[in-house]
Amino acid sequence: DRLADLLLTQTRHLLAVDRLGVDLWDLTATPQRVFRDARGSHQPLPLVAYEDVLERLRTASAPIVVPRLLDRLQGVDFARPIGSSLFLPLIAHNRPIGTLHVHRDRPTAFTEDDARVLLTLATQAALNIENGHLLDETRTLFQRSLEAFSTALDFKDNDTGGHSQRVSAYAVEIARRMGVGGDDLEVIARGALLHDIGKIAVPDRVLLKPGALSDEEWTIMRKHPETGYSMLKTIRVPEPIAEVVRQHHERYDGRGYPAGRRGREIVLGARIFSVADLYDAMTNDRPYRKALPIDQVLAEIRKVAGSQLDPEVVEAFLGISDPVLSALRAEVQRTLTGRQAA
Repeated sequence: DRLADLLLTQTRHLLAVDRLGVDLWDLTATPQRVFRDARGSHQPLPLVAYEDVLERLRTASAPIVVPRLLDRLQGVDFARPIGSSLFLPLIAHNRPIGTLHVHRDRPTAFTEDDARVLLTLATQAALNIENGHLLDETRTLFQRSLEAFSTALDFKDNDTGGHSQRVSAYAVEIARRMGVGGDDLEVIARGALLHDIGKIAVPDRVLLKPGALSDEEWTIMRKHPETGYSMLKTIRVPEPIAEVVRQHHERYDGRGYPAGRRGREIVLGARIFSVADLYDAMTNDRPYRKALPIDQVLAEIRKVAGSQLDPEVVEAFLGISDPVLSALRAEVQRTLTGRQAA
């Protein structure tokens, strides 16, 4: 959307036009349209007025001038007529991905020079738009891969799917309540999603042991945050996300691991994660106990505020209503069910 807007802005600078728009296809399941009017109106042109032009652009890939475009429509009332229109293909890697169209109210025809100037701009814009779309797809694939990996770990470690996704959703909601936004929300979401990735290096005899761990086994288990941090740095996951993974077992009072950080020495994402993780752990069945009643869960969270948990984060969490938390849980379950069905 930002690239399409930038294309329209640059077009206005290069050429005197009254209306202009961008139509994109073949990039997403639903074709996208962005329309602007130089005089402030945002009434888009009916697609039916130029569908045949778009089909010609798909094959001819050359600029097309159309006089009196709106004369093609019957019974459609526009405040101003269109005297002349110029349609240019957006071509990326020898493939048309859309069109840039500009319109003048007066019947002054667009010239070959007009077409040549805009075609240069349109070609560069098309490459940028397609690259932006490919980047979005890559990010989506990366996110799905992380989710699939964390789900596999959840089933291995907890006998329950969705733990990491639920904790991630709760953590993001807590962060929003604390005024966190933008890229910082993504850091918290992905850090929570990947928190236990280091457990892949923990032997099953330790990870899946039904009884209490020995001192030697606890030493092995406590290495997983640092292992996870090292793994993520190896594949160049951003440092803030990796730090959430490294610090997710630290405690507010300094009695956590691996480094015994305390208070605000612990990154905010890890402090938020700890609250979300404890809530999810107590509200789900475990092999050794059933899920606890919600009033008991909230009482326990209040009890450990200031020791295990950051009191400020706990306060933000307690401000989230049970229906909101239930809705987040249900949304995670719907997403997981949908992906399994697909």
